[in-house]
Amino acid sequence: NGVEITSQTRLFFAICKGKIIGVTGTKGKSTTTSLIYHILKEAGLQPILVGNIGKPCLDYMDENYGKGVYFCFELSSFQLSDLDRSPHIAVFLNIFKEHLDYHGGMDAYFRAKSNITRYQNNKDFFVYNSDFDSIKQLARETKATSLEFSLGDKKIKDIPLAGDHNLNNVKAAMLVARSLGISLKQITEAIKTFKPLEHRLQFVGEKNNIRFINDTLATIPEATIAALRAFDGQVGSIILGGSDRGADFGALAKEILNQKVLAVALFPDTGKRIWQAIEEVAPDKFPKHIFTKDMKEAVEFCYRHTPRGKVCLHSAASPSFSVFRDYVDRSNQFKSAISGLE
Repeated sequence: NGVEITSQTRLFFAICKGKIIGVTGTKGKSTTTSLIYHILKEAGLQPILVGNIGKPCLDYMDENYGKGVYFCFELSSFQLSDLDRSPHIAVFLNIFKEHLDYHGGMDAYFRAKSNITRYQNNKDFFVYNSDFDSIKQLARETKATSLEFSLGDKKIKDIPLAGDHNLNNVKAAMLVARSLGISLKQITEAIKTFKPLEHRLQFVGEKNNIRFINDTLATIPEATIAALRAFDGQVGSIILGGSDRGADFGALAKEILNQKVLAVALFPDTGKRIWQAIEEVAPDKFPKHIFTKDMKEAVEFCYRHTPRGKVCLHSAASPSFSVFRDYVDRSNQFKSAISGLE
């Protein structure tokens, strides 16, 4: 009927008077966006956190507002899909299979993500992960100044975040800050005071020298693999499974066995497929396991089979919606079950 369909993100990009720093990627968006915000704030700039994390951008739709402000904007593929403008500084962290049920395939998913740099000009910056060929190709095509980072780069010490994947998040945030003229000393001092976000490799308790780590936002196998590697050799048990989006669990199964995990608690719907992948990798030797729909049962099982000094890791490799209301519900039930242990 000739009615235009738009979104709050698209409207905000059209009228924003400030500078937008947009962050996308399959994983790491919230941490990286929050870290950029923290560095800018510590450096005395005027950052505002908006998007998936932070306030809705509708709160800043006043056309007279925003000059001198840096909007740190976490952007999902859904928010990017209809954009006809790109942020002043675009960050592309990584790309894995996710949300394919919505986009219809990997090509469409990547196309939506690519809007973060598609409309940039030569006054803009594109911060990208060169470990991904598809993202590297975008860097060749963009008109913006490209700033690359990679897991193979020099390691960064003294960061309050576990895992190599978080090293990349820090590297991306550092490049954004440097592009704005913030000194390396200011950046490193700000990083040291950054507080890790909830639900992401979060230490939530200890019982009888067993540490419980909540990583409920690990909703794809690659994120759980990164979590296992972050605690290299220390994971005694792991809680897995959730709603099924067709992910391949072969690499995760290999990592679970490589890490010598002793016990696995498995939730529907993906729990059975994950266990099948483990059996295929090691048909004659695999960890103890339980299929369950109850978080208390899962935590108690893992607690019984985790050696003292090791970690019980809640990192499902799947979205939460099969049994739980959402990731917060899943996280809260995990924490509650720990508090009930004797």
